[in-house]
Amino acid sequence: MLPFVNFLGREIPMYGLMFVLAAIVSIGFAMLRAKQRGIPSDDTLYTSLFAVIGAIVGAKVLYIITMIGPVIKNWSNMMEANVSVWEIIAFASGGFVFFGGLIGGIFGGIIYLRMFKLNIPEYVDLIAPCVPLAHAIGRVGCFFGGCCYGIETHYGVEFNLSPVAPHNVRLLPVQLIETDVNLLLVLILLIYGRSHENKNKSKNKPGKSLLLYLILYSVSRFTLEFFRGDKARGIFFGVSTSQFISIIIFFISVLLIAFYDKIIINKI
Repeated sequence: MLPFVNFLGREIPMYGLMFVLAAIVSIGFAMLRAKQRGIPSDDTLYTSLFAVIGAIVGAKVLYIITMIGPVIKNWSNMMEANVSVWEIIAFASGGFVFFGGLIGGIFGGIIYLRMFKLNIPEYVDLIAPCVPLAHAIGRVGCFFGGCCYGIETHYGVEFNLSPVAPHNVRLLPVQLIETDVNLLLVLILLIYGRSHENKNKSKNKPGKSLLLYLILYSVSRFTLEFFRGDKARGIFFGVSTSQFISIIIFFISVLLIAFYDKIIINKI
C-alpha cells in the first residue's frame, strides 16, 4: 500500500490522486466513445462533469448518513474524551460511499441532459461502461490508502501504513478484487452494446446498458460485502448498508428492464 506520494516536498494522498485519475480516464473514454458514435463531444463532457459533481455530493451525503449511527452510539464516550464538535464533524464526514456516488452521478448527468433536452437513453448507453472503469481505478486508490479492506486471511496483505486498517494483520485485498470485477463489467457492457447495436439498428432501444450494469454490479457488490472487513458497514435487517442498497437497486433495475417500453421509452 502507498497512502501518500511525495511531490515537491508535499505529501499527496493516493486515494485523492486515483480519484482524479479515475475522473480523467473515464471522461476521456466517454469522449472517445462519443466521437465514434457521432455524438457531440461538448455535451458528453458537460454531462460527465455534472455526473462527477453529483457523484461527489452523493457519495459524501450517504457516508454522513451511514456515520450517524456510530456517532450517536459513541456520543457519551466522545464527550468524556472532550472531543470537539469539529472533530466529530470531521469523523462523520471523512469518507465516501460508492452507492451514494453512483446514485448522485446518475442524477447529476440526467439534470444536464434534461436542461438541454438531449436524448437521455443515448447518452446513458454512451457513458454506462465509463462508470465501472472509473470505479475500478478508484478501488486501486482504496488499496493504496488501506481503506475498504477485506477480512483477515493468511494470504492477504498487511496495511500497516493505513490510518484506518488494523496493523500487523493480513487482510484480503478485496479492493483489487472489486477492481477486477469492475473491469470485467466494462468488457461485458462494451460487448453488449456492440452486439445490441448490430442486431437491428432500426429496432434498437437505447438506454438498457446502465440497467444491465446496475443489475450485475448490485449482485457482485452484495457478494463482495461478505468479504469486507472494515467495521463501518452499517447494518439493516442483518445485511450491510451496501447489501441493502444492492437489493433495492437490483429489483428496481429488473423491473425497469421488464417494463422498459412503458416505464422508460414512453416517459422520456
